[in-house]
Parts: sequence; structure tokens; C-alpha cells
Amino acid sequence: MVNQTQRVFLYDAYMSANPAKFGYWTVKCNVIVKNLAFEKNVTIWPCRSNDSSYWHISPCLFIRSLESNFELWSGLAWTTGARSLQFAIRYDVSGATYWDNNDGGDYFLVEDKVDSIVNTHSPLCLPQDDLVFRKADWDRYQTW
Repeated sequence: MVNQTQRVFLYDAYMSANPAKFGYWTVKCNVIVKNLAFEKNVTIWPCRSNDSSYWHISPCLFIRSLESNFELWSGLAWTTGARSLQFAIRYDVSGATYWDNNDGGDYFLVEDKVDSIVNTHSPLCLPQDDLVFRKADWDRYQTW
């Protein structure tokens, strides 16, 4: 369970084949961060994949404020060849760096599990339909 001292945590993540681009894989993450300052960077941080593929990472974007001074951020990563992604979440704010690396084990998504999903079940209990990118809407956002 997340307490008020935790600065960053993964809410959920999805890995899916991109139907518009053969051979492309996309990972989308929803991340919750403690609002410690106005200027901040939240990033999906690839640790390694099971091959030598290169992951393209875009910075996470602010979605909205949440209760208890937390914020919801969303980010995408994509590749043309990897079949899995081991990753953590990096949060840079006010000269400090905070990590959510699943208690040292990193998060892991793999393509051979159709629509591979990580759900961390945040204690903030965001309803799924309250998220900007619901799983049902996922195909619309894969080509960003």
C-alpha cells in the first residue's frame, strides 16, 4: 500500500502490438506522483529488454490533479523489435530523483501475453473510467 511519503508509483501499464504499423510495439503507463513542485519530469525508464532493440521514450504528460496533492501522468514508449520491456518509473523534481522500480524488481511486460498488463492497484483507487486512456480506447493512442 502506498503511503503519503511515497513520491512516485506506477498505476498501470499496457504493452500492445500496433495494428497500424507492423512490427511496432507500444507501452503505455499511467503514473501517480506526489506534487512536490511545479516543474518536474516523469519518465518510463527502460532497464533492459530480451534483445538489443532500442526503445523510444517520450516524457510522461500531466493528465490531472488528484486528491491528497498527487497528480496523474501518462507516458508512451515504442519500439520496432523488442518482445518485452523491463522498466522503472523515474521522477525528477527540485534537484532530486525518485524511482518506482517495483521494490528493486523492476516492472516487466512481454508481448507473448496478449495485451500484457501490469496493474498495481493504487490505494488512491482511481476508477478505470476516470483515467484519460481507458483500455477500450487504447487503439486510438497507439500511433502517437
